[in-house]
Amino acid sequence: MADSKNKVIILTGASRGIGLASAHTLLSASHSLLLISRTTSSLSPLISQYGADKVEVLAGDLSDFSVAEKAVKIALDRWGRLDALIVNHGALDPVKKVGEATVEEWRRAFDGNVFGGVALIQAALPSLRLSHGRIILTSSGASIAAYQGWGAYGAGKAVFNHLALTLAVEEPDVVTVSVRPGVVDTEMQRAIREQHGSAMSEKDRAKFKGLKEEGGLLRPEQPGNVIASNLTSESSWFSVNSRMLLITALLTYLVVALGSVPASNAGRNLHLGDDYHVPLPAPFVPVNLTLQPSPQKRWLPGPGGSTDWDKAVCKGHLLLKMMAGTDSEAGQLLTPPIASVRSRFQSISDFPNWGYDLKKDRIKNPKCDMGSTKDGFGLERVLSAIGVTHNQAWVCVRTTHGNPEGTPGLDEQQYHNPDSNTIQRVSGAWYQHAINDIDGVLIIAKQYSPKYSAQYRRPPVDPSQFPTLMSSDISYLNWFLSRPPTVNPLRYIITWSVTNDLTQRLIFSAMGGFDAPDRGMRPFPYLTFDPNSNEGAAIMGSPNGVGVGYLLARHKAELGTLTVKRIHVFRADTHPADGLDVPSILWELGAP
Repeated sequence: MADSKNKVIILTGASRGIGLASAHTLLSASHSLLLISRTTSSLSPLISQYGADKVEVLAGDLSDFSVAEKAVKIALDRWGRLDALIVNHGALDPVKKVGEATVEEWRRAFDGNVFGGVALIQAALPSLRLSHGRIILTSSGASIAAYQGWGAYGAGKAVFNHLALTLAVEEPDVVTVSVRPGVVDTEMQRAIREQHGSAMSEKDRAKFKGLKEEGGLLRPEQPGNVIASNLTSESSWFSVNSRMLLITALLTYLVVALGSVPASNAGRNLHLGDDYHVPLPAPFVPVNLTLQPSPQKRWLPGPGGSTDWDKAVCKGHLLLKMMAGTDSEAGQLLTPPIASVRSRFQSISDFPNWGYDLKKDRIKNPKCDMGSTKDGFGLERVLSAIGVTHNQAWVCVRTTHGNPEGTPGLDEQQYHNPDSNTIQRVSGAWYQHAINDIDGVLIIAKQYSPKYSAQYRRPPVDPSQFPTLMSSDISYLNWFLSRPPTVNPLRYIITWSVTNDLTQRLIFSAMGGFDAPDRGMRPFPYLTFDPNSNEGAAIMGSPNGVGVGYLLARHKAELGTLTVKRIHVFRADTHPADGLDVPSILWELGAP
């Protein structure tokens, strides 16, 4: 595709979920879409919203292979060319064990899910060769992981993974990417929870039900936006010359950093996990990876630039002074100076007052497991080393700006801003913390800020409507919520699985003085930094370190005067996705 303007795209499975979200993103960017779906009632509004000159709707079932040829003909007759396909349709049925489903049921599933997609690709290839176009195949985690009763669906999606590789060899002028979007809040997920439970294992039923209850499902707009961006953006490193490279990585890394997925003619299988705020640093180094059905995180940073490094070192040293001094002394260090840095957010009532929803679970919840299970934090080794023995004392807290399970949905939810006395939209920001109030340990597990989350609202939320609470305020209030007044003070903070790009690059640069030639992550104990050194100060001044610094500097009256005494960087003992792992940080606290 020679430019990123006015693409002509055929999109299947367009009536809801990821398909509908992708359609909105592409149409809002003035691309032309032919939308295929068995039901089209939800697509008619797109014509009035974006214009009949940009939208063509075709009602059809792709198990009727003639629909594929008809779709391509309509696109060519209407717009004169074809630039991309998004093969996004798919049905879960039959949800039965292999020994219980009939061959005819499998045939119907493959006719729609697989052969309909193949027919569309075959019909489109002559045009895509001319336009040097792209094909996105929506795969699934079920293509590489077994779920009881999903045999036909998973096998069909596995075909797409291999089809991407085959097309890489056979069609050098067309980029093909197979995408695993993650677990997304769609009608299929609702059906899994409400209709298909009896055919699934108890473990799988609990998993999908828990993801919904805990807010762990992705919104369709997240993978939808990423898929759309991949089709319409160019990258300076689209020329990776590795035709049979099989990669599993976070597609959003690429979109945030570069705007798209590398347009090598290599067949690619990419997975969208639960971390959408992390760009992949350049330059990208292609590697052979082993597919594993686990959440995707990545540790492959380049070094931090000199400007980023200098700013982080300066900020880190400033934060250390703010933590060590009195409240008034900390205020005088800022430019311009202020009388006090103390946070005005001191009460749990600040959460509902600013539109935040709070959910708390004890360790029986798998998401509060400190062990090395698939859903665990993998921190038992670290906790044992620092003397944490009260393994049943953990409480996990999820804090969301708005209620993701509420009605209406997040896009329509509002809150009353106490400062401006106005009604404003929620951002969908969410945070996850694990708290051990006996041993004095706070784990910062996830931080999706209002700035990050607001871009996924429809329409996006304007920054003027963001709540005033900072991430450090959220962390403090969650610690305060779980901490009785008689227990030990805060002794350790753990930032779990750091995926922020700048923090990763600063850590990578700080590691230069250690005997770590590959600069990969290792289990605890691995690297320890003196925060007063430039290396330690750079980590302190990183995006993840700033939140810790402000937490301590702005809450002296409540926490006491605490500073960071040592910084430990290590890899949590989780199952690293596809051979990749990311750093975690243990912030050891104490008196100045």
